[in-house]
Amino acid sequence: MKIIFFGTSQFAVPVLQALAKDADFNIKAVVSETDKPAGRKMILQKPPIKIISEKENFKIFQPNNLKDDNFKNAIKKISPDVCVVASYGKMIPNELLKIPKFGFLNVHPSLLPKYRGASPIQSAILSGGKETGVTIIVLDKKMDHGPIIAQEKYKISPTDDYLALEQKLAEFGAKLLVSSIKKYAAGKIKPYPQDEKKATYTKRFSREDGKIDFEKSAEDIEGMTRAFSPWPSAWTEIKNIGRIKITKASVIKDEEKNLNAGQFFEYNKKPAVKCGENALIIEKLIPEGKKEMSGEEFLRGAGKSLCK
Repeated sequence: MKIIFFGTSQFAVPVLQALAKDADFNIKAVVSETDKPAGRKMILQKPPIKIISEKENFKIFQPNNLKDDNFKNAIKKISPDVCVVASYGKMIPNELLKIPKFGFLNVHPSLLPKYRGASPIQSAILSGGKETGVTIIVLDKKMDHGPIIAQEKYKISPTDDYLALEQKLAEFGAKLLVSSIKKYAAGKIKPYPQDEKKATYTKRFSREDGKIDFEKSAEDIEGMTRAFSPWPSAWTEIKNIGRIKITKASVIKDEEKNLNAGQFFEYNKKPAVKCGENALIIEKLIPEGKKEMSGEEFLRGAGKSLCK
């Protein structure tokens, strides 16, 4: 089968690699978002999918506009049997959806129709739920709306942060996609519609979403540290110290009931903070302008006066 792959972020890499390894598929081209400036010096960075595509010598398109006639004609010329989308970042216009024989298949890291939109993995961790999953759908005009051809559940580990769960779901979804395409193309799978009554939507997070409100429960805040790693991070401002990012934390119950939410204290030689419910131990953090350090290191330095 001739395949054109649409993807940009790290989530897309295992999916593309699984397709490329299977002798039943022929990757004719890869479509990625354009290179973007990153870091303090705003140097142009290639998307992860472009890096792996160059290594594999795949033909690469990076159109600014998917409705561009030259790009559309190039896709038509390839005449793909199916197009696969995994974490691409743009809506596919209707005129492109009509080109492949078997349409566009999207690998989405949630149990659709739950968690449609830009941040399904972060949202699953933030919810405190114990499972999520991967869904393969046939794309249509609406976001994450098309009929389902395959769906499998996946357990969330209590220690999973965003990057870890992203990698696990990408590998899990890649296997599901490979088997699903073959069955779908052979007519062994009949797509079924999503239940619109159960649809939920996720947002595109900003830096402000990572600001910690210590009136929340310690469990909720610990979930933030995992969901928002590495970006936008779970952070707070501390007088005379500045902004700190909490990169790893744990929860203790029924500690320091006499403290108010937001007050710091020492617990087993680590900094801890009282929350609206229970307390949070800061295992690892990044003080403003410094490298990541352990809670113990922080407590021996700038955090010493904080936890008196």
